[in-house]
Amino acid sequence: MEGTATPLLLIDPLILFHGRVDRDRKVMSEQESHSSNGDDMSPLLCTRRLNLCVSILHEASVLARKAGSDPWQFAVEIAELRGLGLRHSDLRWLVSEGYIEHAEEKTRPKDKRRVFLKVENFAFRPSTSFVLTARGEKLTAQPGRALLEADKAHPLSIKVSINPRWDPDRRELTWNDRLIKKFRLPAENQERILIAFEEAGWPVRIEDPLHRTHKIDPKIRLHESIKSLNRNQTFPVLRFTGDGRGQGVIWGLCSPNVPTSLLQGQRR
Repeated sequence: MEGTATPLLLIDPLILFHGRVDRDRKVMSEQESHSSNGDDMSPLLCTRRLNLCVSILHEASVLARKAGSDPWQFAVEIAELRGLGLRHSDLRWLVSEGYIEHAEEKTRPKDKRRVFLKVENFAFRPSTSFVLTARGEKLTAQPGRALLEADKAHPLSIKVSINPRWDPDRRELTWNDRLIKKFRLPAENQERILIAFEEAGWPVRIEDPLHRTHKIDPKIRLHESIKSLNRNQTFPVLRFTGDGRGQGVIWGLCSPNVPTSLLQGQRR
């Protein structure tokens, strides 16, 4: 074991970090004293990347509660967040501000539950995963302000005037005349989401357009469909995420992957 890591003890229904419970409570208490209503949130949380991260981790937290599991069993891997355009600096800032928490996964094939080590530093590894903290959960209670603020003008956000386009006949998703994704096999749920965006004129967010079925939880179904939309993009510039409540879909540009030449001259 590394000298900088402290093992996690698995205690149902929660995972507690050995030797850190009292300190974590003290830190959370100090954070609460700075803001009793969440009004001191940094303007950085108005950027699309950070909102995507909070939204994804909140969805995982909601799914964990519905499954009767502890949050760490639904912890989100760093690869998924990086695939959504999150930078290491974004994640470090969110950790330092107490909005998210990270640990290194040590799960072995024979383990019945995911196992983590609490890491004290910001040296993220491929095995690093994240969960939303209690302070981070408060952001999701103000979706109009904290989760969808990214659509407003902000110095750190990229606003472009070109919307994606879904061609149902060709079954092609394009942006700026570039092929983003072509469906060669039926993908009913993904296509329903794209049809809904196209018919609505590509607003930032749409309500869940998927048909309800008693066999599948609608939030889990929507979550999996969104993940599938982000996979296998020919030109990985679009990213879809949930709205943090499991009731809608948000789209945006994965700004770190967008070449500057594609954004020039597109502002009106």
